[in-house]
Amino acid sequence: VKNIALQDPRQDTPLFHFNLGIAYMQCGNYEQAVDELLSALYGTPDKIGCYMRLAECSMQLQRRELACGFLREALGEPGIRADQAMAVRRRLDEISSA
Repeated sequence: VKNIALQDPRQDTPLFHFNLGIAYMQCGNYEQAVDELLSALYGTPDKIGCYMRLAECSMQLQRRELACGFLREALGEPGIRADQAMAVRRRLDEISSA
């Protein structure tokens, strides 16, 4: 699938990388998922969702501090909605107390 972006640069978009990251997550390939989600992060309109997924991948990779960092970044995003902030804080509390 990744070759699609190499063969057709028009496919090399944040949405493509975001969706590929989710696919890697679903397959349990968290390292690749992180790479793709990081590629998507600064161009995707769903930065909070991207940060949340990056945190989940980091937890699966036993990288708690990195997961907390991604969640803190999400909280610092301008325009984060109240419901998103609540979900991010809840997950940050769960990780911090684990």
